[in-house]
Amino acid sequence: MSQPTEPRRKITLLWVVESLSTASGIAFLASAIAHATAFHMTWGLNYFAVASPTDVVMGAFNPLLLVLGPAVAIMLAGAAVTVAMNVAREGPKAALEGVVERTVGLFTPLRLLVLSLASLMVVVAFSDVFVPRPGRPPSWLYTGLSADAPSCAGASVQWLGSQSAILDCGGEVRVERRDALKLRVARA
Repeated sequence: MSQPTEPRRKITLLWVVESLSTASGIAFLASAIAHATAFHMTWGLNYFAVASPTDVVMGAFNPLLLVLGPAVAIMLAGAAVTVAMNVAREGPKAALEGVVERTVGLFTPLRLLVLSLASLMVVVAFSDVFVPRPGRPPSWLYTGLSADAPSCAGASVQWLGSQSAILDCGGEVRVERRDALKLRVARA
């Protein structure tokens, strides 16, 4: 006798909510650590003194997107393993039977946390995205903007937050209020 679909749907929905909560928390922590490291190594600044709470929260999107790709790849690999297990146990006709529920069973929140952290470590270790160099911000902070600030016209915008900006004003690093700037697209 088949089981009712409602409890499976609730379990799957609960798993999705737990997974998204875990991924959001990891992305927030990764963002805070990455930004703090980049600000310290690039400009010698304290990120939390310059950024607003909105900047910290919105900054989580970059690491979340970088972790999302490997997470989707891991989920697809889990589904492929589930299909292979179904074929081995019950034959080719049962290949896709219960794939969603069984794949979800492979990933408990703790396993998902470990896999997400491992994916993030791989991205950090093998990508120049998170590698700040002294005097040069990492590529994920690139704004492509110039600004006219008081006593500094045509400054390169190194970082742009919701309330402040970091400018390169002739080799001098300056933190300016965003509302005092005239922003424009930088010329290549």
